[in-house]
Amino acid sequence: MIIKRILFYILSFTWGALASVVGLIVMLPFLVTGQVQADHGRIYGIFPKAFGSSWGFAVGCFFFTSYDCAFDENIVHHEEGHGIQNIIWGPLMLFVITIPSVIRFWYRELKYYRKGLQPKTAYEDIWFEAQATRWGDKFFGDK
Repeated sequence: MIIKRILFYILSFTWGALASVVGLIVMLPFLVTGQVQADHGRIYGIFPKAFGSSWGFAVGCFFFTSYDCAFDENIVHHEEGHGIQNIIWGPLMLFVITIPSVIRFWYRELKYYRKGLQPKTAYEDIWFEAQATRWGDKFFGDK
């Protein structure tokens, strides 16, 4: 298990360095304030209640969740899956997964959730979100 963790971070800071360095910069305030948790050797930041609820996002090998999702295994493993995608896609991750994911998240947020509506499709009906969940569960989950 320790070999997998070491390999994950080596790949994250070589092939996946573009996003992982940005993620490290974003993580610094969380490390200073102690608003971090760990799961399977991965540290992640927890945003306070003022930033809203029910969300998470990954930046390279680091990820962040809202306060109410900090211990939700489904969200934690999903965001960890985006970390696996980062070591596979490397610098292409930004264009293939990150930008489309951010656009999709905000589209659904503004069109449905803020109006109290349910979207017509599940969040994971698009390949990159389903892949993140599948890989997160496979490599970090108990499934």
